[in-house]
Amino acid sequence: MMRKIVFLFVVLTLFLPILTVRADSGSYITTMITVTPEDQMFPAIYGNIIVWQDYRNGNWDIYMYNLTTHTETRITSDPSDQKVPAIYGNIIVWQDYRNGNWDIYMYDLSTLTERRVTVNTSDQIEAEIYENRVVWRDYRNGNWDIYMYDLTTQTETRITSDPGVQKAPKIFKDRIVWQDERNGNDDVYMYDLTTHTETRITNSNMDQRLPCIFGDRIVWYDNRHNQWEIYMYNITTSMEYRITYNSAVQAHPSIYGNKILWHDNRYGVYNIYLYDILTGTEHRITKGTKDQQEPVIYKDIVVWQDYKYENWDIYMTVLDCDGDGVSDSNDAFPYNPNDYKDSDGDGLGDNLDDDDDNDGVEDSRDAFPLDPTEYLDTDGDGIGNNHDHDDDNDGIPDSADPEPLNPLNSITVYLDRIYLELTTLKNTIRVELENITEQLRSVGADVSEIEDLIRNINDTSLQEIKSRLTEVERNLGNEHQGLKANITSLITRIDTLQEAINSLNRNVEETSSREKTGEIGIWVSTAVVVLLLVIIILIQLGVIPTRKKED
Repeated sequence: MMRKIVFLFVVLTLFLPILTVRADSGSYITTMITVTPEDQMFPAIYGNIIVWQDYRNGNWDIYMYNLTTHTETRITSDPSDQKVPAIYGNIIVWQDYRNGNWDIYMYDLSTLTERRVTVNTSDQIEAEIYENRVVWRDYRNGNWDIYMYDLTTQTETRITSDPGVQKAPKIFKDRIVWQDERNGNDDVYMYDLTTHTETRITNSNMDQRLPCIFGDRIVWYDNRHNQWEIYMYNITTSMEYRITYNSAVQAHPSIYGNKILWHDNRYGVYNIYLYDILTGTEHRITKGTKDQQEPVIYKDIVVWQDYKYENWDIYMTVLDCDGDGVSDSNDAFPYNPNDYKDSDGDGLGDNLDDDDDNDGVEDSRDAFPLDPTEYLDTDGDGIGNNHDHDDDNDGIPDSADPEPLNPLNSITVYLDRIYLELTTLKNTIRVELENITEQLRSVGADVSEIEDLIRNINDTSLQEIKSRLTEVERNLGNEHQGLKANITSLITRIDTLQEAINSLNRNVEETSSREKTGEIGIWVSTAVVVLLLVIIILIQLGVIPTRKKED
């Protein structure tokens, strides 16, 4: 049912007019990236790298900041100007005046090498990059055209040939968009590199400027109502949408995924705003008293230039629209501060969902509430029954176990194991006690009481033997280090035998308790009776003595 609702919502967002809802309740912690008193402007971001143009050296250079290592790097050092950088992957591109005209240059972060992209003596400016393709506007034909260069094939292609002005190109995959003056006003045009077709996107006689593209959506700012507003066009549906309705200036948009950003002066200075296409909600990102402009976005990281300290600096924030401390890209409910996770993808957050893995078993009864393939762990070993080859942990594989969920179903095997362990331990300890006694007698120690206790190894005598041995070991001189070590080892074995006897008693008590509470079937009652009878027989045989009896 939830999938149908989501599908209906997507259909409505594609074919109905967009409704803007204000929602300024988010939490946005801003971080200052640059701190020098000179200007840093026109940032771009890809992945964990932010680039910008920087005037700290008395000319415009390109700088970079790595969000992972928190390190700043100067990319260009030529004394002429390098401006308006863009970045994709490991490649940074910019416009460069070192040759007496504007050329396009690039820098490869993986090889630390710089390369000149254009060699024409006229101006090439406003470089953008996507994957291996670089686009820019070019004046070589006596007017501004759009050109492209393929870094892989090293081929240059002229995209526009109209005598009007084409500028501000952007590229996403096989589509290039730009601002075009061929009709006497600024329009938005698009070129498809796959079909080699050019398309006029806007038809208003007013200006539409600085388009950006992501996926099948194009955004720009638009003056058709005699005020600058943000518009969007869906290439798939050929539908145009008005995003903003405020009478102030909304300009210079950027887009990533379902989020559109722009700078907006509705409160007297420019602040950064965001619009979520899926929810139809608008969010104010910055609330400064000085201008914040030129926002760009990558996933949930927003970067802009900020005039807070009377010069342009680069700032950033990680989007957290509901202020719950989880970034939007990691938040299944980015506008709900009470939930961020939806383990089973049913549209209901884990905090409200009583079956987080949607396996039909409520979380309160599910040993693995986030694993839809498991819910039961009979033996409590942390491995669900579906993946555990011995569900009851009785040492018998489930494939050979007639009752794989009952740890006491093989009573004969169980008793045989106990009998063998106790008999082996008792005999081993008896032999070692006799050897130790002979060694102690040879050094003059009084072992008469120990000899009496050896004849009747039971719960009480074990503790007395251990106590007497400990006392004798303590009184031995340093010249008997070997004997002292043997006594210490024997005391450890006595502890092992004592634990075996205690374990037997605990198993009997646990089995009896389960039978009383109905956890095990009626057959367990019979098994417990048999177990007790066998223990009585073992006691009579002297395997587990409880009273003095000569061997």
